[in-house]
Amino acid sequence: MGVATKDTDSILKKLVKRIPTLIVSFYTGIQVYLTLGAFPIPIHLTYAKWVVFYIALVASPLVVWKMRHTEVQIHEKQRTTLTAKAAIKRLDSDFKERYPDVGIRQYILVMASFVIWAFALGGPFYDMFPFLYPGWAAIAVYTWTLVTALI
Repeated sequence: MGVATKDTDSILKKLVKRIPTLIVSFYTGIQVYLTLGAFPIPIHLTYAKWVVFYIALVASPLVVWKMRHTEVQIHEKQRTTLTAKAAIKRLDSDFKERYPDVGIRQYILVMASFVIWAFALGGPFYDMFPFLYPGWAAIAVYTWTLVTALI
């Protein structure tokens, strides 16, 4: 039984690596804050959790875009300081290797990974849909990990 838990933990870690750290910390921090009841205004917590979920979902591709945009700006600044064509070529090839182009597929993968990860944590899903079996989250995580490895 301990081995299955270890496998699940490593699979969850792989899934979290596909989601920007900023989104993970935002979502978990706010969810914990809401769950502990530290919110001073009496609100329906399930709706608040869904609002946080959707904010994080929309923000995840924006964060990926911003990170990529920042890396491109840094690369361009480094490129302008070089004069030798060989050095510029080497810098360009290193950059393309480290930061491949981010297409629509990457944004979809980040968003879908976030949804699967948030489902695995529970959050608003189990509040809104009490018939959900927690084991389904583990199945979703394993399946998503396999699917993303094939993409």
